[in-house]
Amino acid sequence: MVVYAILDLFDSDNTLFLFDEIDSHLHFLNINKLWSCLSKTKGNVIVTTHIPDSIVSNSFPSIKLVKDGIVDDLYKANAIVNRLNTLSHADFYAKKYASRLTNIILVEDETDWFIFSELIMIKL
Repeated sequence: MVVYAILDLFDSDNTLFLFDEIDSHLHFLNINKLWSCLSKTKGNVIVTTHIPDSIVSNSFPSIKLVKDGIVDDLYKANAIVNRLNTLSHADFYAKKYASRLTNIILVEDETDWFIFSELIMIKL
Protein backbone atom coordinates (compact mmCIF):
# COMPACT_ATOMS: atom_id res chain seq x y z
CA MET A 1 0.00 0.00 0.00
CA VAL A 2 1.31 3.43 -0.95
CA VAL A 3 0.39 4.96 2.41
CA TYR A 4 2.70 2.58 4.28
CA ALA A 5 5.54 3.47 1.90
CA ILE A 6 4.92 7.22 2.44
CA LEU A 7 4.93 6.72 6.21
CA ASP A 8 8.07 4.61 6.06
CA LEU A 9 9.96 7.11 3.90
CA PHE A 10 8.93 10.41 5.46
CA ASP A 11 7.92 9.79 9.07
CA SER A 12 9.82 12.03 11.49
CA ASP A 13 9.06 14.37 14.39
CA ASN A 14 8.73 17.39 12.10
CA THR A 15 6.46 15.78 9.49
CA LEU A 16 2.80 16.58 8.93
CA PHE A 17 0.82 14.01 6.97
CA LEU A 18 -2.48 15.10 5.39
CA PHE A 19 -4.64 12.26 4.08
CA ASP A 20 -8.05 12.82 2.52
CA GLU A 21 -10.27 9.76 3.00
CA ILE A 22 -7.27 7.50 3.44
CA ASP A 23 -9.53 4.52 4.14
CA SER A 24 -12.00 4.85 1.26
CA HIS A 25 -10.44 2.03 -0.75
CA LEU A 26 -9.71 -0.40 2.08
CA HIS A 27 -11.43 -3.67 2.84
CA PHE A 28 -13.18 -3.29 6.20
CA LEU A 29 -10.90 -5.91 7.81
CA ASN A 30 -7.87 -3.68 7.13
CA ILE A 31 -9.23 -0.48 8.65
CA ASN A 32 -8.08 -1.26 12.20
CA LYS A 33 -4.63 -2.17 10.86
CA LEU A 34 -4.41 1.22 9.16
CA TRP A 35 -5.37 3.15 12.31
CA SER A 36 -2.96 1.10 14.38
CA CYS A 37 -0.15 2.01 11.99
CA LEU A 38 -1.11 5.70 11.95
CA SER A 39 -1.17 5.83 15.75
CA LYS A 40 2.50 4.79 15.83
CA THR A 41 3.81 7.57 13.58
CA LYS A 42 6.36 10.04 14.91
CA GLY A 43 4.89 12.87 12.84
CA ASN A 44 1.48 14.50 13.06
CA VAL A 45 -1.37 13.02 11.05
CA ILE A 46 -4.56 14.73 9.88
CA VAL A 47 -7.09 12.47 8.17
CA THR A 48 -10.62 12.87 6.84
CA THR A 49 -13.03 9.96 6.76
CA HIS A 50 -16.66 9.07 6.23
CA ILE A 51 -16.36 5.41 7.15
CA PRO A 52 -18.07 4.41 10.41
CA ASP A 53 -15.44 1.74 11.17
CA SER A 54 -12.75 4.41 11.06
CA ILE A 55 -14.66 6.80 13.27
CA VAL A 56 -15.21 4.21 15.99
CA SER A 57 -11.60 3.02 15.72
CA ASN A 58 -10.35 6.36 17.04
CA SER A 59 -10.50 7.89 20.49
CA PHE A 60 -12.96 10.69 21.09
CA PRO A 61 -10.30 13.34 21.93
CA SER A 62 -8.43 12.61 18.69
CA ILE A 63 -11.47 13.42 16.53
CA LYS A 64 -12.10 17.03 15.56
CA LEU A 65 -15.33 18.30 14.07
CA VAL A 66 -14.78 21.02 11.49
CA LYS A 67 -17.95 22.95 10.69
CA ASP A 68 -17.94 25.99 8.41
CA GLY A 69 -14.15 26.14 8.64
CA ILE A 70 -14.12 26.21 12.46
CA VAL A 71 -13.12 23.40 14.83
CA ASP A 72 -16.25 22.86 16.93
CA ASP A 73 -15.75 20.75 20.07
CA LEU A 74 -18.92 21.96 21.82
CA TYR A 75 -21.31 19.80 19.79
CA LYS A 76 -18.80 17.20 18.62
CA ALA A 77 -20.30 14.19 20.41
CA ASN A 78 -23.81 14.85 19.12
CA ALA A 79 -22.57 15.53 15.59
CA ILE A 80 -20.51 12.33 15.50
CA VAL A 81 -23.40 10.18 16.72
CA ASN A 82 -25.75 11.80 14.19
CA ARG A 83 -23.27 11.28 11.35
CA LEU A 84 -22.75 7.65 12.30
CA ASN A 85 -26.50 7.14 12.12
CA THR A 86 -26.54 8.81 8.70
CA LEU A 87 -23.59 6.83 7.34
CA SER A 88 -24.83 3.47 8.53
CA HIS A 89 -28.24 1.84 8.20
CA ALA A 90 -27.83 0.37 11.69
CA ASP A 91 -27.34 2.44 14.81
CA PHE A 92 -24.72 -0.02 16.04
CA TYR A 93 -21.86 2.38 15.28
CA ALA A 94 -23.53 5.33 16.98
CA LYS A 95 -24.13 3.35 20.16
CA LYS A 96 -20.65 1.85 20.08
CA TYR A 97 -19.10 5.29 19.78
CA ALA A 98 -21.41 6.89 22.33
CA SER A 99 -20.48 4.19 24.82
CA ARG A 100 -16.92 5.55 24.84
CA LEU A 101 -17.98 9.00 25.98
CA THR A 102 -17.97 9.98 29.62
CA ASN A 103 -21.13 11.18 31.34
CA ILE A 104 -23.53 10.06 28.65
CA ILE A 105 -26.82 8.22 28.95
CA LEU A 106 -28.35 6.21 26.12
CA VAL A 107 -32.08 5.56 26.37
CA GLU A 108 -34.31 3.66 23.98
CA ASP A 109 -37.51 5.63 24.46
CA GLU A 110 -39.35 8.15 26.64
CA THR A 111 -40.30 5.54 29.25
CA ASP A 112 -36.65 4.64 29.80
CA TRP A 113 -35.83 8.31 30.25
CA PHE A 114 -38.63 8.66 32.84
CA ILE A 115 -37.34 5.62 34.77
CA PHE A 116 -33.78 6.96 34.64
CA SER A 117 -34.93 10.39 35.90
CA GLU A 118 -36.80 8.81 38.81
CA LEU A 119 -33.79 6.70 39.78
CA ILE A 120 -31.56 9.77 39.73
CA MET A 121 -33.98 11.58 42.04
CA ILE A 122 -33.82 8.65 44.47
CA LYS A 123 -30.02 8.61 44.29
CA LEU A 124 -29.75 12.36 44.93
